[in-house]
Amino acid sequence: PPLDSVKVDAEAALGLARAGAALYFRAPEELENLLVPGLCDALGAAFAGRYAGDGKPRGEIETFIAGKGHVTGWHTDFQHNFTFQLRGSKTWRFKRGPVEHNVRALTPHYRSRSNYEQQMKLHLTSDPSSLDFRPPEEFFLDAEEVTLNPGSVLYHPAGIWHHVECTTDNTVSINVSLTCATWADLIGDGLRQLLWASPLLRAPVVGLAGNHARARRDAEAALAEVRRRAAALTADDLLPPAMLEPEQPQRRVNVATSRLGAALAVRPGDRFRFSRLAAVVPLPVGRSCTARDGTSSSSSASDGSDDEADFTAGSGGTSPAGGSASGGGANGRRAVGAGARRLYALHVNFGNEDVASWLRIRLAVSQPFATSLEWLRNRDLAARRTEEA
Repeated sequence: PPLDSVKVDAEAALGLARAGAALYFRAPEELENLLVPGLCDALGAAFAGRYAGDGKPRGEIETFIAGKGHVTGWHTDFQHNFTFQLRGSKTWRFKRGPVEHNVRALTPHYRSRSNYEQQMKLHLTSDPSSLDFRPPEEFFLDAEEVTLNPGSVLYHPAGIWHHVECTTDNTVSINVSLTCATWADLIGDGLRQLLWASPLLRAPVVGLAGNHARARRDAEAALAEVRRRAAALTADDLLPPAMLEPEQPQRRVNVATSRLGAALAVRPGDRFRFSRLAAVVPLPVGRSCTARDGTSSSSSASDGSDDEADFTAGSGGTSPAGGSASGGGANGRRAVGAGARRLYALHVNFGNEDVASWLRIRLAVSQPFATSLEWLRNRDLAARRTEEA
């Protein structure tokens, strides 16, 4: 029969379990922050294993507890799953799914159909091999079968039909679900950011009711502008090297002492191009982020919550805005990067509803590097104005 799912407190959950109900628990955030990034990094997901903006891992961990005879009917998931069987046994049946890399699941085993239309419109958009929300029973007659016992680990990919039955009492399993970002997510955000740079495309869609000729003319002009800007987007814009690091890149960098880019060989005649998706933002004086020398920076909660934290760069500790932790270098001279600093935030690819950046790095910049950075920022803005003209 279809499943009913309800949220309950611990006492009610214990009573329902004694009555034969299955239990489902979401793991604490601390555990997810430990295990999910590790799996994503092991798979080479890099930036795609974290959400834009807050950098939280793109996945979750669930624990399932159920008794003998409990069945989860045929359905698909949109996550990639690793299941660890801790106690008891479960029999899984699998059949190839109708969509490769599906965007959403198909869940006919739940009684609620509130998400039926959302699932089906995405299913039909994905050019499925089968148009059914749930295939007939004969489709599953030749399904593959595997039994998990304590200590077993199972990987089952997104989009595959699966059916699960508990074959012993007191079964316990843990499932790690990964929802890595897609190329559509990455390119879509980058493209929207470029479209926001166009006055034509930022204009509200008004004044078109009842005027089909004008509506079509305006839409054609907008599409031509989209094609022009989309053609300018490059792989280098989307994938700066820091985003491809195996682990999450540094969120705070001291420009004076950092060794980032030290291995880059620059030859006479080499030319550099400003990324179309990067923006360097000077962090203004404000109240939300006060450094030790009295300078401050303010930023959004999603993109800059760590600006107050100290960081280390090179061989000595430094404060976000001041000199080295030891107070000076040899012979009383100031260490490289010591002294008053300006703070900047480098943002890359933020064309989404929350304006959350796929890459955000806070830069601490002392003289003379601040002058150089301001020169680069002005050159970048001048280049953008020339391109727009």
